[in-house]
Amino acid sequence: MNTGAYHEKDAPKGRESKIYLNIGEEVSDEINNILKSYTAPPKVVINNGFDGGRNLEVLVKYLGDPGSYGVVSGRKPSGPCHFGHKLVVETLSFFQENGGWIFLPVADLEVILDPKIDKEEHYFLLAADNLLDWGAWGLNLDAAYVYPQSEEIRVMNLAYLLSRNLNFENYLDIYGADTMINEFQFIFAGLTQVGDILLPQHSEFGKETSFMLSGPDQDGHMKMTTDLSGYAVESGIIKSLPSSLYIPLIPSFEGKKESSSGPGATLYLGSLRNEYAFLENGGKQLDNIRKLSLDERIKESMYKIDKYCEINKPGVESSICKRAEFLDCFSDLDLADDNLITTFKARVASNLKDQYERRKQVLEYALYLTGEYLEKKGELAKKEELKTVAMTKKLNLYNSSIPAFWKKESASYIPENLRTAQTPWYLLVSRAIAQLQP
Repeated sequence: MNTGAYHEKDAPKGRESKIYLNIGEEVSDEINNILKSYTAPPKVVINNGFDGGRNLEVLVKYLGDPGSYGVVSGRKPSGPCHFGHKLVVETLSFFQENGGWIFLPVADLEVILDPKIDKEEHYFLLAADNLLDWGAWGLNLDAAYVYPQSEEIRVMNLAYLLSRNLNFENYLDIYGADTMINEFQFIFAGLTQVGDILLPQHSEFGKETSFMLSGPDQDGHMKMTTDLSGYAVESGIIKSLPSSLYIPLIPSFEGKKESSSGPGATLYLGSLRNEYAFLENGGKQLDNIRKLSLDERIKESMYKIDKYCEINKPGVESSICKRAEFLDCFSDLDLADDNLITTFKARVASNLKDQYERRKQVLEYALYLTGEYLEKKGELAKKEELKTVAMTKKLNLYNSSIPAFWKKESASYIPENLRTAQTPWYLLVSRAIAQLQP
């Protein structure tokens, strides 16, 4: 059971930027060995790096057959992506390359409920930027089911059905007392995530089980989903309890997890940066989103590394060690090298350049798919949608080639007829084209 520094009563409280270790159940050698038998396992698998999970006996039963399960992750588009997200998405890509179905909810409902984001344009821009990063990290967005939560009625139905066993303690464990007092509306966000986790088991998708891949800070959501799922299994609404695997959290230079809530010590990979206005009640609200060129992104990262080397060099070195242990892009770093910091800086710059080129390919392909989609709609397309096609052609970003780094394992493609959301991933991207860049 729980083997880490935090006991069950100290489980994650939603938004706290702590480093949680070995949450829930310890991942067994059996699970690790099954994953190592998959094609091209990443370092997080090779090094037995998962930081615990839930209901792992269920996972053992089905893990040997990728066709029997669906993997759920997702993103609340409230900030830019960083290396911690990279580890999650690259692991999702690993499951996808081995034939697993990947479900990626874009948590627009949670954004709508969040008082820190009050402009729809900010949500659309951040969602598009996040999708470029997901695709750039190798996740085939055509094969996965990417959907805005607000458009997936099956998620709503599952959440509604499972709410019969809901209790206040579930939410207190996830969000903490302050949020429940001041932002009680998040009760709906938590329930929606229950529906997301169980969606692969909906009768129309027909999977035997589902599991959530996330950081251990999301364990509260899995605990609540488990508490609510017993009745659903007994009544035949779903086939089994869901399970979860937790990716190790990448520490920032301050020793917390890399997070948008600590932007000064987090290394980002995409182009956007949030700017907040501070409110009279002590809260904050997203006021503006800046775009950084590739050169500015590199300069920003170098500044952060240098700054923390001066004030907390052991913290920088600890963060580098964790990245080298679990991120393939840092796997060959010599941690005993006297020039480790210099080498690390060069590797970060190289990652940012590679990320830029990959984001560009995903963006071009998204705009191509948008043009195809809108041309099929013909006269039904709205004027503003047709402007997107015109802008696409004007910018010479009409590349029909699927990104070369997307694997095309046929078993991993979720059939189009099962995707009921109205807005496919490429429309989410193209909707923000006027403000977006690779």
